[in-house]
Amino acid sequence: MKPANDAHSIQAVALVLEFPAEVQPEGLTFLAEASKRFRNKLNMRSVIRQAEFSLSIGEMQPLRPNAVAGYRYFTKKQDGTDKQWFEVSGNRAIFCATDYTDFNSFRAEAFYFLDLACQAFRYSEVEPNKITLEYRDEFRSNEFDWEPYQLLNSSSIYLTHGAIKKSNMWHSHFGFFDKTDGCKILNTGRIDHVHGIDGFDDSQFSQVNIVLTHALEIPKKESRGNWADHLEGLREVHLDHLRDILSSEAALAIGLRKEKC
Repeated sequence: MKPANDAHSIQAVALVLEFPAEVQPEGLTFLAEASKRFRNKLNMRSVIRQAEFSLSIGEMQPLRPNAVAGYRYFTKKQDGTDKQWFEVSGNRAIFCATDYTDFNSFRAEAFYFLDLACQAFRYSEVEPNKITLEYRDEFRSNEFDWEPYQLLNSSSIYLTHGAIKKSNMWHSHFGFFDKTDGCKILNTGRIDHVHGIDGFDDSQFSQVNIVLTHALEIPKKESRGNWADHLEGLREVHLDHLRDILSSEAALAIGLRKEKC
């Protein structure tokens, strides 16, 4: 099993902000105007519209048909898949990158776009009350008869070891609450072993996907504008979980120390 990329195993990383109220039309107008400043970065746009009806307490409630509910700005790779995207709709703002190179670059871009989102939500007179960091890592092999614990830590506290079988497809999921920086955090993980076919040359491959999500509730007593202060803490939680899940060999392959310095 080798990392999906030469330098690391990260296929996608996303940062999500949630708010206690939905973005208002005035906020979306602000965002549409602000998008002129980053059109060279994210050069495509899709409009998210409200459904014609919503279900509320068993009754159909009419909404403004086709009213704009949000925007999604994105750019694509040569193969047609999304490279980066930024979305504001409902009560959430998301920045996601599938061209990850290093954390500092991702953080700078995420801060830029999500700060614009916060400005849009201020028309609703709200600041973010939850921040979520999610990573998707992939490891791939052309061999199907490989030993799982070459990749995975045989003593990991996060893996359902009874489900992990050599050559078989399997999945291991977990979720639990914890605290970091004195704040409540929900950690979830999904580790799947799948078989696939390469669209380029039709060759078969074996792949392990590791999706780790860390959602932190920003305390009411804290200034909600300080959401960025929690990002480093969430990243450290993520790295601790990944260290526990991966074997020493796999961690070394992506430049991750098994023990903290």
